[in-house]
Amino acid sequence: MSWSAEIFFPYEILALLPGVPPKSGSQWKGNFCRIDYDSGKMIQWSWSKKIVKDFHEVQHFGTIIFE
Repeated sequence: MSWSAEIFFPYEILALLPGVPPKSGSQWKGNFCRIDYDSGKMIQWSWSKKIVKDFHEVQHFGTIIFE
């Protein structure tokens, strides 16, 4: 199963990163996560299913491919 999404980030907020703006075919590693307390306890969700301990496991981030 897979999905795709379109997200808009102004390049100005990414200006200090190398390779900005990205070109078609550029690949970045990244993760999208959420911590929710709506049920009264902490529930964590991560786009990368390989994340085990915390959201900072860079080696398990997914690949973002620019078109």
